[in-house]
Amino acid sequence: MLHISKQLSLKSSKIFLMTLSFLTLSNSLFSQLKIDSLKQVLKTEKGDSSVISTYGSIGDEFYYSGLNDSAIFYWEIAKEIALNSKKKEYPQIYNFVINKKLAVLYNDLAYLKIGNGEFDVAANYFNESILLKQLTNDEKGEIQAYTNLGYLYITKNQIDSAIFYNLTAYKLAKQHKLNDEAAISAMQIGVLHTKIGVISEALKRLNECADYFRETKNTKALAVAYNNIAQAYEAVDKNTIALEYFFKSLQLKIENNNKKGAAITYNNIGACYQKIEEVELAIKYNNKALVLFEELNNKVGKATTLNNIGMMHFEANKLDSALQYFNQSLAIRKEINDIEGIAISLLNISKIHFNNDEFEDAIKNLEEAYGIANEINNTSLISNSSLQLYKNYEKIKNDKKALLYYKVHTKYEAVLFSEKNLKKADLIQNKIQIQKNNYSDSIFQVLQIENNKVNWEVDQKKKNYIIKKSKALIFGLILILLFISLIYLVLRRRN
Repeated sequence: MLHISKQLSLKSSKIFLMTLSFLTLSNSLFSQLKIDSLKQVLKTEKGDSSVISTYGSIGDEFYYSGLNDSAIFYWEIAKEIALNSKKKEYPQIYNFVINKKLAVLYNDLAYLKIGNGEFDVAANYFNESILLKQLTNDEKGEIQAYTNLGYLYITKNQIDSAIFYNLTAYKLAKQHKLNDEAAISAMQIGVLHTKIGVISEALKRLNECADYFRETKNTKALAVAYNNIAQAYEAVDKNTIALEYFFKSLQLKIENNNKKGAAITYNNIGACYQKIEEVELAIKYNNKALVLFEELNNKVGKATTLNNIGMMHFEANKLDSALQYFNQSLAIRKEINDIEGIAISLLNISKIHFNNDEFEDAIKNLEEAYGIANEINNTSLISNSSLQLYKNYEKIKNDKKALLYYKVHTKYEAVLFSEKNLKKADLIQNKIQIQKNNYSDSIFQVLQIENNKVNWEVDQKKKNYIIKKSKALIFGLILILLFISLIYLVLRRRN
């Protein structure tokens, strides 16, 4: 089962991606020989349960290699066989086994669907997984699915929902004394604190998780924890410390042969170096990422990295090499039909043409980017492409079109400003709510201390009362003995 934890930035514009903690995955490495062997096994398998397991294992092997599309293909086949199998009249115990397998498949597929931007499908799959895990009394799996749902809503920037599902997972994990799951949920809550700017609380939680994973020697989860700590420091521009933790994360990912994770971390390191204006080092680590993405045939990662390197060359005024990287990125984005990515690449290419006084070429690219931006209703892209169109038309003295695009730009810039303020207000509200919750926790702790103090005082009063009562009893007995002794002496004298 795939189990999720946080977040890496790929672009200089700060895109957050999530990495995998691999808490419950085996340590098997991708092997074409193993896949071929599993495919041979399929030819002799007859029972649905065995066939589902074998297709699932083939998907797992492709996933370990970073070939997500192939993993989805085989997991989907396994899912369909499982669903069809449930329609047959088999004993209840058989359906129990199928439900367990299907719950895992839904969870794994949902994770990869998030990576493809299919959020609604992913949410449905996670919910199906949760229902099946409840049906089969799989508390651990249910907790993991809730954590994954939390990740989904982090990706969608719906912080309230993300907090809700992570807290649900955390409480269930504590209830069932599942420490690994509790730590993962706590780590994602730490990530949410980073996202809304409560960095001290984020670092507190993330460092606690890192300590736990070090103690339990879970190096795959520890790599994710280090990455999250790095991003918390990066959020407050403590980039030197951030780099230290990114390199710690990278080392563990290399040791665990997590090539995809290592590639993303190389990109993070490059972005961090870019922030402190170490351009050559930034390019160096992005190139390392590029090599790994090429090995994995990860076209999304490759296109993004090529675009990043192009931006770095552009900022260093190396326009010819920047154009080459932008064109390579554009070609891949067209191949995988990444519509938004195509518009971004066209916009970047137009900037090269503008700097080379090739205004007609720039306008051609910008008109296409502007059309895509409107088609997908991307406010930021509409604003940026219309601004560049205004500048280019002004250069060729086409005042009418220059004015037209300037008006579009100012209109969408106002919309962007409004959206940013609303987003900022939401983040502040979430930050206030979390601080209130933390404050409430503090009050609870104070009340608990006061309650303990009162209980201690009551106990002390009880002890004092018993001591006083005992003293009074002893004193009474002494008086009685003295009185008896006195009577005895008087009687003895009379005799």
